[in-house]
Amino acid sequence: MSRRRKSKKRLIIEDPIYNSNLVSMMINRILLKGKKSLAQHIFYEAMKNIKDTTLTDPIEVLKKAISNTTPH
Repeated sequence: MSRRRKSKKRLIIEDPIYNSNLVSMMINRILLKGKKSLAQHIFYEAMKNIKDTTLTDPIEVLKKAISNTTPH
């Protein structure tokens, strides 16, 4: 492995359903043994449950949850 070049920063592709980078990042954090379709299924089911129970936009609930858990 060459040590002369620095690796290129990879861009995160937006999620096709919600068009959000945040959703793509969450799906990548859920990944188990590289099974992205399983991680997407888990995430989308959770979003559907949030939408059904709270009757609000699930992306806003996700953003609020992340802001509550991150350090200030």
